[in-house]
Amino acid sequence: NITEVKKMFKVIGSNKDLSKLLDYDPTEKTYFENGWTMKYRHISHNQVYVTLQNTNTGATEAIPNNLIMAGVPLQILFEQYIPVKMVVGNVIVGYGSIMFSGKGAYLQSVAYGNSVSWFGYGVVIVE
Repeated sequence: NITEVKKMFKVIGSNKDLSKLLDYDPTEKTYFENGWTMKYRHISHNQVYVTLQNTNTGATEAIPNNLIMAGVPLQILFEQYIPVKMVVGNVIVGYGSIMFSGKGAYLQSVAYGNSVSWFGYGVVIVE
């Protein structure tokens, strides 16, 4: 007589399910908007490495959370942040962050009295 049934292993899915995890294009792509350059490439099926760059001439006020891109070409799943370095030449003069929310990218950074370049970089989770 059978008295008990124990699950001895976990079914991990079909080959089709597993191949979805590997189905991504790692080619670097470029998107331009509002003076900003965004480069991005998939590093896994739902992770994308992004860099954003822009240069401002003249003094910069503190930026609280301004929209810099309204048409980000990624399906961002939830609000996410990447760090930003403010650079003059090869010297870091300040920091900030870029928040991705929906199709928008928003910059927050400190004030700087001269021309400065922003470099944002990091990994975001996408659909």
